[in-house]
Amino acid sequence: MEYTEQMIPIGTKVLLKKLVHTLDKKYGNILLPQTHEQNSSMGIAQVIKLGTDKTVKESGLNVGDFVLYDYYSVFENNPELVLTNVENIILRITAEEAETYLQKYVIR
Repeated sequence: MEYTEQMIPIGTKVLLKKLVHTLDKKYGNILLPQTHEQNSSMGIAQVIKLGTDKTVKESGLNVGDFVLYDYYSVFENNPELVLTNVENIILRITAEEAETYLQKYVIR
């Protein structure tokens, strides 16, 4: 699916463009718990659009931010875009950190 301007997340949803699909259970020196081991997936993405709910606005996320996210309800193999709840955003990271992980996990 390709991103279009007409895609507007509703409520507490956030639309992400995935950069790195799966990370180890550590992010730097932080151990990441896998609470939903069976269908869990963590990765790095860039925020494309924010939902309309007050919770999203209060989260401090902005379009263009890089984030570490956790989602376990995506069943399609390797989707480029991920629609997830704002609660599934674990960390906001810098562009430099995103680039470091992109180089580490993606073969260019």
